[in-house]
Amino acid sequence: MTHELAENILVGHFDPGNNHRHSWLVAAGSNPAYEQFALQYQLWYKGSGRNTFWYHPTFLVEALDGAKIWRTRDYRVRRKETPGLWDFSVVDNGIISEERWHLLGADDDLQWIVLFYVGAARKAGLSYRGCLVLTPEGEMPGPEHAEAISAAIARADMKPWELEATSNPPVDPANPPPLIAPESQEPIPLLARMAAAA
Repeated sequence: MTHELAENILVGHFDPGNNHRHSWLVAAGSNPAYEQFALQYQLWYKGSGRNTFWYHPTFLVEALDGAKIWRTRDYRVRRKETPGLWDFSVVDNGIISEERWHLLGADDDLQWIVLFYVGAARKAGLSYRGCLVLTPEGEMPGPEHAEAISAAIARADMKPWELEATSNPPVDPANPPPLIAPESQEPIPLLARMAAAA
């Protein structure tokens, strides 16, 4: 695997020309702090600066009064020496969080990927970890993928039963997600070739 291929896998299904302004949607995850949020849109994209790469999650939060509010974050992503391994950093309410993300597995047709992350917010004295199964529209892959997904999850010393499905209800037309379409990121050639061959 090369750095470029690994990053193209993260960029995934981003194709704003076909109204697909996200790379992936979380289907399942292992961290209850995150999995409580519905409709976790994941976007990775190349920035306008040389060798810049960004992660922009958009997710739905239910407030104490029942209001449903979209939240976003902007993480800077830096390659590690090993392709498929990255450092993420973000400032959230004045607290710097640093995370290490690892691509554990991907379907040959890019219908799912599995990612593992560990992170820390040092000033807050917090550390955390998690494993994610991502798919184009947030639906869990069929049973024919179970063995390969289990093998990917096992690379994080975890079991499939440690993950829970993420809530991905239909989007309320009156409250659509504020997804972005960075002009610096084109749809990836890998997926374009797959679509042409289909």
